[in-house]
Amino acid sequence: MLSCSRCGAKLPLLNRKVRFCSNCGLHRKGGRGKILSKVDTQDIQISKDNKSIIKESGTPERIKDYEISKYYDVQSLTQEKEFKVNKYITLKLEEYTTNIYVKEKLFRQCKFLLIEVPIEEITSFDEIESIDEAAEKLDSSLEDNETELPPETEFWGHCSNLQAWAENNYSTRLLHRNIAFPLLKQLTEVGDPLAKKVFKEEIAKRFTSGYIPVIKYLLFEGYLNNFNREERETLFSDPDIIPIITLDLRDRSLTVLPEHVTKFKLLQTLYLSRNQLMTLPESIGDLTSLLDLNLSGNQLKTIPESIGNLSSLKRLYLYSNKLTTLPESIRKLTSLQDLNLNNNELNTIPESIENLTSLLYLNLSDNQLKTIPESIGNLTSLLDLNLSGNQLKTIPESMIKLKSLQTLHLSGNQLKTIPESIVILEQRGVKIYE
Repeated sequence: MLSCSRCGAKLPLLNRKVRFCSNCGLHRKGGRGKILSKVDTQDIQISKDNKSIIKESGTPERIKDYEISKYYDVQSLTQEKEFKVNKYITLKLEEYTTNIYVKEKLFRQCKFLLIEVPIEEITSFDEIESIDEAAEKLDSSLEDNETELPPETEFWGHCSNLQAWAENNYSTRLLHRNIAFPLLKQLTEVGDPLAKKVFKEEIAKRFTSGYIPVIKYLLFEGYLNNFNREERETLFSDPDIIPIITLDLRDRSLTVLPEHVTKFKLLQTLYLSRNQLMTLPESIGDLTSLLDLNLSGNQLKTIPESIGNLSSLKRLYLYSNKLTTLPESIRKLTSLQDLNLNNNELNTIPESIENLTSLLYLNLSDNQLKTIPESIGNLTSLLDLNLSGNQLKTIPESMIKLKSLQTLHLSGNQLKTIPESIVILEQRGVKIYE
């Protein structure tokens, strides 16, 4: 989007050649920025031959390089237009922008409703159930793409779309989710009886549609909060209907894990890093399909015993929390390959860690550990062990049994002598950082 060369106002794209500043009246040609005429927005007229505009003085000024009749009537662009969908929804064309009003109150939401489906791709759209799916298939960026349609043409397109939406009982399949659900919610709040009737029905219908982008949108935007506990249980009754395998909830300022997250039984990857979580619900153990769980950068002081139910878990990241102990049930995570506990407040490690025989990477750095259990020698698959930044004065002799070990980090401890086990590991080719 260009700016007016005189007043700096943002110029909407009217077509490929002509731009008109509604702020100061500057009429300029796009691209080269050639000024064609300076007029007041209320006094613009088109001459009879459609090839010149009339300045305030009444003197025609020839417009070269194009015929204005091919594009639009400049005067019509300064006139507001209004279309009433029903008693609740009104659209207005105001200064080249289509605005949606609900009960005369401006509704500030995405208004890019038009999607152009290439004729050669029509056959590939046979299975599409909604505008959301069409947008994704076209790889459309509805909010970033600048339309080349004149504002009035676009206005009537918006009107047509919302009229069809209203005539089809506010079916959210007919509008993009970014406007369909917020608009439906707003209509519910102002008392539209049809909206109040179909609001929860539409959420449930689309949530169980199997289309993941819409499911995630409804989840992240809190639309499931409109249902009571019993209704939510019904929504999650068949996990196969909601085939979400990856859920990214990073950087969302969560203080509590949303209850419905643990209902995604097929979930394999869950990112919860950089939130404000202080506790985890016992129901975290219900996610038995999890392979990756990232809880780093929170305020966790404890981990529930139910974590032991995640028998398929391969990667567990708990670094940068406030953990002081680990649950005994951690011994059940026999599939675990990567465990990162860096930057916590751990002062002890349970002997049961010996059961994590699949472990390849173990990071215990920057804690408050004074001892390491002898059982650590049973982690015979371990490749990398990081014990740096603790308060260790010695390390267990059993570490010589770590036959797969390639790297050992020991810097930042209180070791006064080099244990024999370290010497043996070095002779074996293990890289040791002291």
